[in-house]
Amino acid sequence: MSLACKSCGSMLTEPRIIQAVPSDFLELKRFLGSFTGAGFEKHELAHMFLLRDSHNGQKIVGAAELFPCSDGSFYLCRVKVARHLRRQGIGQYLFEYAIGHAQKLGARDVYVVTRFRETAPAVRIVRKLGAIEISQAILQKNVPRHMVDRYSSLQNRFWRFPL
Repeated sequence: MSLACKSCGSMLTEPRIIQAVPSDFLELKRFLGSFTGAGFEKHELAHMFLLRDSHNGQKIVGAAELFPCSDGSFYLCRVKVARHLRRQGIGQYLFEYAIGHAQKLGARDVYVVTRFRETAPAVRIVRKLGAIEISQAILQKNVPRHMVDRYSSLQNRFWRFPL
């Protein structure tokens, strides 16, 4: 996979996803922004995967959190791609990587929350990858409530990847 910056045209070749480390915390919190990064704490780094731009000072250009829940379930959240690299497959690449990683760990299911709009990029990705839309109540039975209570069923959709 080779990606081009939409603003300057520079190329990001051979993107590689890596595990976040403690020194990534502040940069990652800034990258995630005010909503996605709200409440993000250092102990969550153990569940974060990053995609860095090797040609641009190793800046974070993509991230995802895969949080282990109970009974072989995982919650995939905080999936974000740098604005200048969107619509090139990075989001799908992050989803596929996280789901594959969960499978290697013996996952039974991976749960995801997306925006409600049918045209939201995450909705298209989860549909393409085979997620099944579920109710908020099912999500809350499998993912710790404190992680999903901030989501409204009027503004969000809830999904399960059966593995």
